[in-house]
Amino acid sequence: MGCQTAPMSVEDMLPKRGLRVAIFGSTQFYGADSQDLCQALGQKLAQRCANEVVLLTGANAVVQEVISRNFHQALGGEARIFHLAPRDFKCPWDFGKVLVAGEDMMERRKILAQSAHVAITVEGGPGTSDEIKNAQAVGVPVLPVARTGGASSSEFASCAKPAHVTDAQWALLSDTSVPVDTTASAIAEMVASML
Repeated sequence: MGCQTAPMSVEDMLPKRGLRVAIFGSTQFYGADSQDLCQALGQKLAQRCANEVVLLTGANAVVQEVISRNFHQALGGEARIFHLAPRDFKCPWDFGKVLVAGEDMMERRKILAQSAHVAITVEGGPGTSDEIKNAQAVGVPVLPVARTGGASSSEFASCAKPAHVTDAQWALLSDTSVPVDTTASAIAEMVASML
């Protein structure tokens, strides 16, 4: 009888170096400036953190695609991006690496949340709320962009401000009066402070 090797876990397949930043959010844009914010966020993360971060997506949300695509493009295609998808789910994006993460979306949400060192949420519905709760359950800090509405707004009060994040930075997550670039820059600074 031969030896069987256990299948590699998502954790085993991810880079050992770099802050893992998970992106949670909506499968379509609802807010008037959410798409612009996501574009700016991908660019600002690349400018501020470059290859010191590893982006993780759930392989199915427009929020995830826009942030990670802009991050990828800003780094000239050299970004470390991993799309965690359930078995037999086809990720439609032409960049990054797809990893099998669970048998269904529920398992994928849990694995995505548990694989992160920090999570950023934009908009979102029940699936995003579930991801936030999964992240909180294992102590992963969540940066909910409450100004975009949806789960990011409704779950904002349940998310603890990380110790190294200033009150002014945290307030920008819910401030709709500032330009999206200001919010995106603040989020990039929060992530950089965790490196």
